[in-house]
Amino acid sequence: GTWIVPGGMRSKIQEKMNSYLNLPVWAPPSIENLARYIGGGFKVEEIKNSPFKIVSFRHGDGDVALELLKMIYSESEELVKQNTREEQRKQRLFLEETYRDTEVLEFKQALAGMMVEHAKIEMMSHNDLPSIARIIDPPYVSKFKTAPNTLRLLGVPMFGGLAFGIGLILLFTLIRRE
Repeated sequence: GTWIVPGGMRSKIQEKMNSYLNLPVWAPPSIENLARYIGGGFKVEEIKNSPFKIVSFRHGDGDVALELLKMIYSESEELVKQNTREEQRKQRLFLEETYRDTEVLEFKQALAGMMVEHAKIEMMSHNDLPSIARIIDPPYVSKFKTAPNTLRLLGVPMFGGLAFGIGLILLFTLIRRE
């Protein structure tokens, strides 16, 4: 598909302001934009003493986060499967070429055995089993807010600083009176 360029008076004014202030003007999203968008909220955590990992994605809309997680998983799995198939194809071609070029009967028998084992591995990789990971718990959207608590983030330090400042002022006035 094609991206629809924003239209209207407001977008034209915004484009002119951005151009004048040397800020980026509208352009179709690129891979770099996508990486920056996904990379900011994507997190992989290791579970201690375990080979498992927790993959999470933060987004304001839980449904979008869930959809992106599923998409990232399926795309990465497909990429790994493609790379594996290509590697297996190269290995098979090497074994077949070596088999054709070898004249020693014992080597040919060993290569035939290797080709059988390789064919088994190749067959297993062409099925629909997960190749890079198994999802133990399906992705879900948490019912708890994950956004920072603004009151705790700003209010507590502000009131703590205010109390500390008042305490310092009182301390200085007491020292001056003596």
